[in-house]
Amino acid sequence: MKFIFPDSTDVIAPNYDFDREKHAVGRVRLRGELYPHEVFNRPPYDGMLISLAIVNSRYSLAQKQRLFRDGARKFLRLDKPKFKDHLIFGDCGAFSYRGKETPPMTNDDVIEFYTKLKVNVGITLDHIIFDFERDDKYLPGELKLKEDWLKRQHITIENAAYFWTLYKKKEFNFKPLGVAHGWNAKSYIESVKALEKIGYKYICLGGLVPLKNTNLHFLLERISKAKRKRTTLHLLGISRCENTKEFQDYDVATFDSTAPLLQAFMSDKDNYYSTKEGEKPFTAIRVPQVHGNTELRKRVQSGEVDQDALQTQERHVIKLLKNYDKGKGKMEPLLKALHEYDVMIKGNCKHLEGYRRILTERPWKKCKCPLCKKMGIQIVIFRGAERNRSRGFCNLNKFYKRFEKRRRNGS
Repeated sequence: MKFIFPDSTDVIAPNYDFDREKHAVGRVRLRGELYPHEVFNRPPYDGMLISLAIVNSRYSLAQKQRLFRDGARKFLRLDKPKFKDHLIFGDCGAFSYRGKETPPMTNDDVIEFYTKLKVNVGITLDHIIFDFERDDKYLPGELKLKEDWLKRQHITIENAAYFWTLYKKKEFNFKPLGVAHGWNAKSYIESVKALEKIGYKYICLGGLVPLKNTNLHFLLERISKAKRKRTTLHLLGISRCENTKEFQDYDVATFDSTAPLLQAFMSDKDNYYSTKEGEKPFTAIRVPQVHGNTELRKRVQSGEVDQDALQTQERHVIKLLKNYDKGKGKMEPLLKALHEYDVMIKGNCKHLEGYRRILTERPWKKCKCPLCKKMGIQIVIFRGAERNRSRGFCNLNKFYKRFEKRRRNGS
C-alpha cells in the first residue's frame, strides 16, 4: 500500500528569516523553495498527485508554462534517480466544482492535461456525491436529490468508459483510474461493478472525506466482499494511519491526503504531532502578526484596540518564547504574556492549557527532523505561512514514518 501526497503548492523557503519575518532577497516562488521530499532524508510519501483545479487556481502563468513544458515529474523535482519509483497521479479536482450541475471541463481537456504532465496514473473525470446513507435507504422526501445523485454517478461512469476506450486504443500512455461514487454501500458497489465491467481492475473511491470511521469501514467492507478478487482500490482524500491494517484487508493499494499538513494550521487545537504514536497532538502557540493583519487593522481603525500596545505585547511574547527555548526564561511569565496577548487580540484565551502542555513537554526538542532542529520553538508557533507549513511538513514526516512502520509490520 502506498501513500500519495497531493500538490497544493506547499513549499517552504529554506532561507526565511524568522527574526525579521522576511524572505531572502531574490526569492522566486516554487523554484527557490523546497517540497517535503527535498527537506527530509527520505520522502514522506510514495508519490504525488497534481490536480487540474489546483494548477488553474494557484499556478501563475509562468509556472503553468514551465509545468506543461517540463512535465510534472521535473516540475515537482521528482526527476532524480532516487525518486524513480515515486508515482505521479493526475486528478481533475472534482471538489472545486462540486456545486455545478456538470463538470466545467471535458474528458479531452483532462486527458490533454495528463498527457502534457506525463503522469503515471490519471484519475478519470468525475462528479462528486457528498451524501452517504449507511443503511442503504434513501432519505424520505428527497427524490429530487436522488435524481442528482444518479446524474452525477452516470456522468462519472460514462467518463470512465470514454477514458478506457482511448486507453485500449493506446491513445495515451498513462494508466486510467476509474472513479466510483455513490450515496450508500449499494450504489458504490453498483459503480464498482460498472467499472469492472468496463475493464478496470484498479478503482478509485471518491467522496469519502466526510465519512466517519464507522461509515468508512462499513462501506469498504461491503465493497471488498462484492468486488472481484483482483480489483484493488484507491481512496481519495483519506489518511487515517490507525486504519492501515483494515485498508490492506480491503485491498486498498493507494490513498492520498493533505490532512497531516493541513492539520498544522486548520485544526483548532491539534496542530503538532507527537513523536510518540498514539499520543494526542499538541496545540501550536498562537502569536498572530499585528502588521498586515486585515482584521486587526479594522479594529485599530475603529478604536477598538490600540495598535502600539498590540505591537509592544507581540514583541514581548516573541522575546519570551525565544528565551524560553534557550532555557533562559520561566513558564509562568510566558503563559501570562500569552494570555494577555490572546485577550487583546480575541477577547479570550481558550488555548492556555494547550500552551502549558506544549511548553512543559517541549516536543520540538524531542523531534529529530531537520526542521525542528533548525527552527527550535519557532516550529510550534502558529504565525505566518512559513512556520505553519514547516510544522505541517514535520507532521507529514511523522505520519509517513508511522505508516511505514505499520506497513512493514502488516498492522
